Amino acid sequence: MKFKVLTYLLTLIVLIISCENIDKNSKKNFYINTNTKNIKIGFNNQSFTWLIKDETLNFPFNDKVNNIKLISKVDSIDFKLSPGQKVSVDFIINKIDTINAIIYGASKPVVFDSKYIRENSGTYKNYVPKVHELVNIAFALTEIGAKDHNMINHKTDYYHKVIKYFKPFKNHVLIDSLNRNMEDDPYAYYYNLRMNACMYSFDSKGEIVNQSPYNRFSWSSINHLEELLYLVKDFSETSKFEDFYEKNEIYYDSLKQVQDKVAPIGKMWKWIEDRFSERYNSYKVYFSPLIGGLHSTQYYTDNDYKEAIMFINAPIFENNVSSIKKEIRSSRIVFTEIDHNYVNPISDLLSNEIENSFNNRFYWVLDDPGLNGYSTPYAIFNEYMTWSLYSLYLLDNFNEDELEEAVKEIEIIMIKKRGFIKFKEFNQKLIELYQNNKQSDIKSLMESILKWSKNQQNTI
Repeated sequence: MKFKVLTYLLTLIVLIISCENIDKNSKKNFYINTNTKNIKIGFNNQSFTWLIKDETLNFPFNDKVNNIKLISKVDSIDFKLSPGQKVSVDFIINKIDTINAIIYGASKPVVFDSKYIRENSGTYKNYVPKVHELVNIAFALTEIGAKDHNMINHKTDYYHKVIKYFKPFKNHVLIDSLNRNMEDDPYAYYYNLRMNACMYSFDSKGEIVNQSPYNRFSWSSINHLEELLYLVKDFSETSKFEDFYEKNEIYYDSLKQVQDKVAPIGKMWKWIEDRFSERYNSYKVYFSPLIGGLHSTQYYTDNDYKEAIMFINAPIFENNVSSIKKEIRSSRIVFTEIDHNYVNPISDLLSNEIENSFNNRFYWVLDDPGLNGYSTPYAIFNEYMTWSLYSLYLLDNFNEDELEEAVKEIEIIMIKKRGFIKFKEFNQKLIELYQNNKQSDIKSLMESILKWSKNQQNTI
């Protein structure tokens, strides 16, 4: 009971401090009258409709002062919003109810200084960070983490070791908080915390600090882990997590050595950049033996320096898997994240062609809630393309027998396990186009496969 009371008091203190920080950072306070809860918002030359909520409305970072306009049927206001600035707005509805929202201009996500550039340029590294592992352990103790094998890998001895050691702490307030926050959109929240955890480390005093050049790793401009760091630290101390990590450090190091061997990033990096105009200066790969199949990627640019980040599962294999198969499987995981950073920018240029070729969604994917993340032609095409591109990499780097088996395995995964039901036809066509003209750049290949795709879906 004392622990719960203390927890509530700590939470209250944090909320008060958070509110004080918002007030200090808010350079302006506004109000606007409205007779509905829907309001039109202008962001520079763009506009959209927003349902008024008691929450933070985030605008992306674009390295300049933005013009914001709020328009209702009875009132309007406009103001400037700088990167990192918070503005408080009271929405007065029908002159009776008031809803307060914070409008936030995302701050710069990264600063690459000359020292960082000098030390990292031309490198690729694998990491199993301590705070990242701590956050993955916390997710493994959640209600969803205990059931969802795509989120957490339940099949390893390491997982069972984690559960045995940390089960006495599954009612810790951190785990309660994760359970509550995962109710609406568990994967979005999981990705946010897991990706952002890679920025943090323990200092010599045991504090969790961000000593990286980044202020966020996730896709969202909001770092949800930051507000939980005091609970993460308490969970670490209560469970003696650092003792557990140190006892398993040899295992983590062995996984990094395996990853270096079975996923030759340098070879993949060269193959991709021989075929794309996009250039990256360094790669970082973060993984955990607890991650299931939820991989992600992100890239950042600053000071004419570009870094790609991958978040993947660990290189853990069944017994008697050959070294070639280990390389093919591990490389697939890394490659199909890496190549998003090259394919997506070209897809941005071909958005109209993609829209016209992949607008019949259920021709390309199963009608399955598990595929809700692929709801647009752009998302569907990019997943087809990034996985099929790996077949072209295999074609250039493995012999015929290895290639045939590997391509077949990819097609089975995409069709039967993931629900991309036309992947075999798409993949075989892209292979054919590539074999007919290996000198062709990838943009030309993408244009050709999009024309073919449009004809395919229009024949039904």
